[in-house]
Amino acid sequence: MAKKTYEVFFPVYKQGDDFGHCLDVSKGSVKDAFLKLSANYETASEIAKKLASVAAEIEMEAYGNTHYVSVTGEESLLAPLVKDGYLEVPYTEEDEEEDEGVL
Repeated sequence: MAKKTYEVFFPVYKQGDDFGHCLDVSKGSVKDAFLKLSANYETASEIAKKLASVAAEIEMEAYGNTHYVSVTGEESLLAPLVKDGYLEVPYTEEDEEEDEGVL
């Protein structure tokens, strides 16, 4: 069985930056900004709960640091989570080389 590593992107970065962005998008409406921020946190919670439920069912490794979260596990079991938007295939050096050839 082939293992593969996938990236996890939570829509939560730095609380001040996140809220400032929500204020900008909400054109200064404090109420709307807090509602947008809340929606981002709810999405992050949904992602974390989904990955926790999957980790309860399969063997999965996880890694996290300041700006990066990844999970590794059986490709055939994790690949459907890419389709559902919970995981992303990491950008590789091969992707970069392909992009360099595109004008």
